[in-house]
Amino acid sequence: MWEFILSECISKIENYGSYLTERFNFYAKLRACPKTQRILRDNSLEIFNKL
Repeated sequence: MWEFILSECISKIENYGSYLTERFNFYAKLRACPKTQRILRDNSLEIFNKL
């Protein structure tokens, strides 16, 4: 009984870990894109100019 509960918990944790890894890789690719970098830079300049 306990083995089943533990294995279910472990599989849920592993699934969540792979989900987080996928999201991290997606955002890393997004940040590496030149267009995204330009948008981020323009937005930060805009915010800086408003200060």
